[in-house]
Amino acid sequence: MINMVRMLSRKEWVEEAEAMIRLTFSNLSLVEVLSVVVEAAEAEGREEARMSSILSRCLSKISIMVHPRSWHYLATSFVPSAKVKGPSLVLQSNVWVVRVLEVIVEKGMQNGQKIKFPGEADEAPDTVTGDIVFVLQQKEHPKYKRKGDDLFYEHTLSLTESLCGFQFALSHLDGRQLLIKSQPGEVIKPDQFKAINDEGMPIYPRPFMKGKLYIHFTVEFPDTLSPEQCKALETILPPRSSAQLTDMELDECEETTLHDVNIEEEMRRKQAQAQEAYEEDEDMHGGAQRVQCAQQ
Repeated sequence: MINMVRMLSRKEWVEEAEAMIRLTFSNLSLVEVLSVVVEAAEAEGREEARMSSILSRCLSKISIMVHPRSWHYLATSFVPSAKVKGPSLVLQSNVWVVRVLEVIVEKGMQNGQKIKFPGEADEAPDTVTGDIVFVLQQKEHPKYKRKGDDLFYEHTLSLTESLCGFQFALSHLDGRQLLIKSQPGEVIKPDQFKAINDEGMPIYPRPFMKGKLYIHFTVEFPDTLSPEQCKALETILPPRSSAQLTDMELDECEETTLHDVNIEEEMRRKQAQAQEAYEEDEDMHGGAQRVQCAQQ
């Protein structure tokens, strides 16, 4: 898909003596004023809008010069919340030409990729005109992550689905519905990845070629099981890997209790404690060193 973004970006000086109309706009931003001027030019059937340099810009008012042919449109089709004061004719020789640039974002373009318009920057007398460069910034998607030409998708399965099979419909970025299902007898393990060829991002500049779509599976386990459920599972699942302990072996063991823990939070807490202990140790050694120096 090709996206076209209309930008008010090209301003070039034109040497011509013609009557211009001075207008003062209230309650509008500079971008809104420029948009209205370009709309006026399009309404008159012209490809470019001409105006002089911005005469003044204060807190709530912007004064510019526009072509007389644009005045009719501005006076009859303007934003109701804005106030236009004018017109008054002024003879101008240096005039801005405001052009509309179309930025074409092609399939597969990467984040940070640049689109250049050579020689399209602002012009001024006796200066070299530079380039206009657009840098693409990729918007984050709530479900998909892009890495190069590949897409990554997170999906959570229940324990039953991971053991007994699953199927679900996946909405792709282009609106298509993909049927995702496991093979008969296949078991999906926690943190396992599966790949679908040619369902990733288009590869620029060959949009008919695509990367891969990776699906990262996480498995949601039940919090508890009843004794009856455990016995039922033992009849169908593979046998336990560890042998049962004898009574004598149990007597020689000390009982322990397993607690739930957030390992990331636990590591941050330990790191903070270690840093605090290090600072206290530095203070103690520094104090002893100062006392020793005083005795010498």
